[in-house]
Amino acid sequence: GHVVGGLIGAGKAVGKASLTVIKAYIDALKLAFKATCAVAQFTGKVAAKATGAVFKGAAHVVGHVGHAMKTVSKGVAHVGRHVGHAAKTVAEGVTHIGSHVGHAAKTVGGAVTEGVAHVGTHVGSAAKTVVGAGLEA
Repeated sequence: GHVVGGLIGAGKAVGKASLTVIKAYIDALKLAFKATCAVAQFTGKVAAKATGAVFKGAAHVVGHVGHAMKTVSKGVAHVGRHVGHAAKTVAEGVTHIGSHVGHAAKTVGGAVTEGVAHVGTHVGSAAKTVVGAGLEA
């Protein structure tokens, strides 16, 4: 009976010791979970701040890009005006040259007509001479 009683007593002691170990393990888990939560919360705050800073930076960069695009479009419009003016000047020049070409063509045409008429008189005179000679013969 003493042996059985001793075994029961030992069993109870082991049970109590096991419960103590399990409780300590659960407490350790609780502490670890709390620590993990604290780290996650801190990391979250840091990440949120960093993300906010990134968004601010991105907005700032986008602002600069917008300004640059506006400046470029102003420049393009300015260059466009110069191109338009140059095109107008070239067109005026072409028109002016065209009038000279037209005048030259008219002068050449007149000279050719006068030359043809002059040659025609010589041809007429020669024909008259030939006909006269034929009549005399």
